[in-house]
Amino acid sequence: MPSVAGMQSQETLMNKIQQLQDEARYREDAIEQFCNDAEEARSQLRQSEERVASLSEDLMNREMEVETTSAEVQALREKVTKMMHENTRLQESIEDLKQDHETQDGEWNQQKLELEQALQEHEEEIARLNAKIAGQKRDIQETERRSGALLDKLQEAERKVREAGAAKRLEEAKQDKLDSLKPAKMSDAVNSPVPASKPTQQVSAAFLTGNAGAPAHS
Repeated sequence: MPSVAGMQSQETLMNKIQQLQDEARYREDAIEQFCNDAEEARSQLRQSEERVASLSEDLMNREMEVETTSAEVQALREKVTKMMHENTRLQESIEDLKQDHETQDGEWNQQKLELEQALQEHEEEIARLNAKIAGQKRDIQETERRSGALLDKLQEAERKVREAGAAKRLEEAKQDKLDSLKPAKMSDAVNSPVPASKPTQQVSAAFLTGNAGAPAHS
């Protein structure tokens, strides 16, 4: 029979072998878990690499978008600056126009005042001329009245002259008739007086010199 010591040594050896086997299985499980973990890590790494690549592409696209946006922003800034300059120029033009308008208003008001003064002077001159014309019309009417009166007197004088001339001619005709009935004598013909001027000529001369009737007025 084996001794007790031998049996204990065999049992210890079996326990140790069992322990080593357990450790080996544990290590195998650990290795398998490590391999699984490594595979999972590799899978995650691939996914991460793919994600990094995608993110890199997105980042590149974003950078391109940022560059495009930056260019657009710069263009907008330049446009805004140009618009601000244009606005400033327009404001200056508006201010100049306001000043020109105020200046033109002042000049127009001055011209209006001068025109009103000139118009008033013209109206006063027209009123003076109208008064003068009215006075001249009155003078003309008075002259026409006097001329009418003088014409009436002239016609009356001419009528009297015609009547006197007719009477004179009748008297002369009678005298000629009587003389023709008497014997003609040379001494009588030589010493006969020159016939007097016709009354018509005397009256006309008196009228022209202003001595017939009322005195003539200009």
